[in-house]
Amino acid sequence: MNKTLERVRELFPEAEQIVDPNLRAKVLKTWLAAWKLSPFDQLEQTPFLEGALAEINNVEHTRAVTVMSIQFAKIAREFLNIQVNTDYLIAGAILHDMGKVFEYCEVKTDLGRLFTHSVSAGLIAAKEDLPPEVIHIIVMHSLEGDLVKRSPEAAIVHHMDFAYAEFALRSKTPINLDELIKLKKLKRAFHFIKV
Repeated sequence: MNKTLERVRELFPEAEQIVDPNLRAKVLKTWLAAWKLSPFDQLEQTPFLEGALAEINNVEHTRAVTVMSIQFAKIAREFLNIQVNTDYLIAGAILHDMGKVFEYCEVKTDLGRLFTHSVSAGLIAAKEDLPPEVIHIIVMHSLEGDLVKRSPEAAIVHHMDFAYAEFALRSKTPINLDELIKLKKLKRAFHFIKV
């Protein structure tokens, strides 16, 4: 299959909810840029998690987290009177796990070998000139964000991402998210361990 902007648009229809057409175009173009640098012929080949839940691909996970983030922003607005930048929220949610195309492949690219998926995604997003607020959401959605104060948009994506992962793991495997994170840390420390 050809790596095209039209295919990216089909895979991430939630991008149409980004009101700013310039930001929407950049989000789709950024996903295409990452895909073109990756070894995956189809984005749906990218796993959601490395070593667990092979039946869920990263596109499905990303779309679910995006929808969950949009819904949570509505709840925050209604019950807490907290306003977020919905365009930035959607953009960050769509791009948050983009770096898995480098990190979760059999033969890792330099981006996947040298950086976590959140950092490599942030690097691609910066190269494609996305706003710093969107890059913050991308990089801080994962454990790296525990070291800084996340923006409200980044906090939403972080919690929706981890809620999805925790629920999927608890529902479909004997392992929980904390155990998987510990195994991944061991794997990074001891490259010979296969998770």
